[in-house]
Amino acid sequence: TRALVVFYDTCCLKSAMPLTTYLANSFEREHEADMFAQLAESLSEKTEKLSDPYILIGNLSVGGEDLDALLIKRNGLSVVELKAHGGLVVFDENMPWQVGRSQVRGGGRANPFLQVKAYRHAVHHFLKAKAGQILSRQREIVWRNVAAKIIFGRPISFDDSVLGLNLRLWFSISDLDHSADEFLTLKSSGFDLLAEEVERI
Repeated sequence: TRALVVFYDTCCLKSAMPLTTYLANSFEREHEADMFAQLAESLSEKTEKLSDPYILIGNLSVGGEDLDALLIKRNGLSVVELKAHGGLVVFDENMPWQVGRSQVRGGGRANPFLQVKAYRHAVHHFLKAKAGQILSRQREIVWRNVAAKIIFGRPISFDDSVLGLNLRLWFSISDLDHSADEFLTLKSSGFDLLAEEVERI
C-alpha cells in the first residue's frame, strides 16, 4: 500500500514510466486541475528517457494539510503548491505577496511561503513516522530536507537572491514553463532512496 495515498480513494492513475501520476482526490478548483495536468504532461516528456522512477501525486492530504501535489524521486522530494497568477513576484516571509496586480495569500495563511512551510513540516513528520514501512533496509534518510516549490500558472519574474542561501536550500518559486526542468535537477540533501522505496511512498 502506498503510504501517502493509503487514506484516499485513487480517482485517477496514469503511468508513463518512469513517471507515475496519481490523483488522490479530484481538484475543486479548475486552475489547479489544469495546472496539475500540464505539469504531469511536461514531466512525462522530460523524464521519458530516464530510468529512475518519478512519482507525482495530486490533491492529497498529509497530517491534516491539503497539498496540491507532491513530487517524489530517488534523490529528492518536493511539496508543490499551484497558483494561477503571474507577473512580478514580491516575496515576503510573513506578509501577503504581490504577484502582478494581485495580492496572493496561502490558503488560510498569510502567504504561499507560510503555506508550504507548514506542508513541508507535515510531510517530514509523516515520512519519519512511516520510515520503517518505506525503507528496504534500515539507514539514515534526512526526511526533514523535504523541498517546497510554488508554481505559478502564468510566466513570472522573480529574483531568488532575495531568499538568501538558507531558504534556497529547500524553497523555490517558479512557473509552469520552467518547473519540470527544475524538478529534474532537484536534490534533497540526505535523500538516497532505492527505486522500490520511491514506489512505497
